[in-house]
Amino acid sequence: MELSLQLSRRLKTLVRVLRDHRSFNSFLAELLAPAKILAINVVWLPDGTEETIITVDDTSKLQLQVDEIVDLVKGFKGRAIRIERASRR
Repeated sequence: MELSLQLSRRLKTLVRVLRDHRSFNSFLAELLAPAKILAINVVWLPDGTEETIITVDDTSKLQLQVDEIVDLVKGFKGRAIRIERASRR
């Protein structure tokens, strides 16, 4: 947290530092915070690939756009994800 503040001040823009967790779920939780992850499901597609579907409580809490997060996860972890907002009942 302190590193993020120091970098933000020096660069005069918002900087977020993420830890590289061994657990993919922990990495997602840190990346998507302050939104809360409600469910993580892996879907295997007919072509043999897989996609991870992440359901969050509220997409408006995300600090980045959904497509930016999808690109970051693909670049850092090499995994395809989809982010969905939980439906209200």
